[in-house]
Amino acid sequence: MTRRLTAFFIVFMGLASMGFTSSSDQVAGDVRGLFQQPGNSGSMPVIFVTQITGGPDVLKPTDALDETKVGVAAKFIPIPAGEFKMGSPTDEIGRDNNETQHPVKLTKAFEIQATEVTQLQYFLVMGSTPSHFRKQENCDDGSYKIFFGFSLCANHPVERVSWYQAQEFINELNRIQNKYTYRLPSEAEWEYAARANRRSSFPYSFGFNYTDELDHYGWHWGNSKKRTHAMATGKPSFWDGDSSKPLFDMHGNVWEWTQDVYDKDYGSKDLKVLAIDPTGRAAGWFRVLRGGSWHSNASDLRSARRTGDPGHHLYPDVGFRLARTLR
Repeated sequence: MTRRLTAFFIVFMGLASMGFTSSSDQVAGDVRGLFQQPGNSGSMPVIFVTQITGGPDVLKPTDALDETKVGVAAKFIPIPAGEFKMGSPTDEIGRDNNETQHPVKLTKAFEIQATEVTQLQYFLVMGSTPSHFRKQENCDDGSYKIFFGFSLCANHPVERVSWYQAQEFINELNRIQNKYTYRLPSEAEWEYAARANRRSSFPYSFGFNYTDELDHYGWHWGNSKKRTHAMATGKPSFWDGDSSKPLFDMHGNVWEWTQDVYDKDYGSKDLKVLAIDPTGRAAGWFRVLRGGSWHSNASDLRSARRTGDPGHHLYPDVGFRLARTLR
């Protein structure tokens, strides 16, 4: 369903913990013409607010890109052009047969989101939430919010979102602002960022696999308590060792959709030849998923780990992360 949010604003209640202090009575007095209509893909209803008078409790869809409103989830990390070895060496523990190591060159710099898209960001832009983990018992401390009857684990990654729903979210972001072009990262861009400019022989951005060390960086089956967790609660990977360039949950929490159509050989006819700005195979139903999740074994959190799933599928351990370039 196409969302038209022109001149619409979403009004939130119960945001005192986020710095919004007007009473619910004041907010209720500001809202006129509130109605609901069914959402799509089995999501909860979409709430439209047709008129408001303004005030401190009013948030706009563009606030999904404002660090003062959604925190580090609005931060993007600059990734320079460069070359790397994509895939895994033959002796890497947990390696699959779809990870043939091959040279890749990315000729254009880009920015990638410091975290996965959060439930709050998705709700701000789309006015609905598809997530499975949104009840209070599913939320880390401080993450539980209720907005007009919608319960959210606000700072957790949005999940149970299809590749197509991610595209709808991106289309809306590109409509409501004109500074950046938002998109999903290509599979190559995702792995390049996940490796954090470390040696390709390292299965994880922080180095080799020590179970206790991995637990500090990513949520997986062994430490997740069978659910997602709030953004930035674990250690980040720092791009090129720069502490001003943190990347959270590149390993675990939720699998992340990328733009590419899945192919066992990365869409390449010859993996010995340098691939320049690869984008996968030309067409297909399966889209590439990266990063592993709370439901994954630790080996699924490796930087080279890849799988594919039909773009319309919905899972409680699948979300996405944004990339962007200046227009």
